[in-house]
Amino acid sequence: MTSIPFDLTFYYSIVS
Repeated sequence: MTSIPFDLTFYYSIVS
């Protein structure tokens, strides 16, 4: 898992 916000953005894209 990465600490960069980009990772979260990608995850959000799937969850949303």
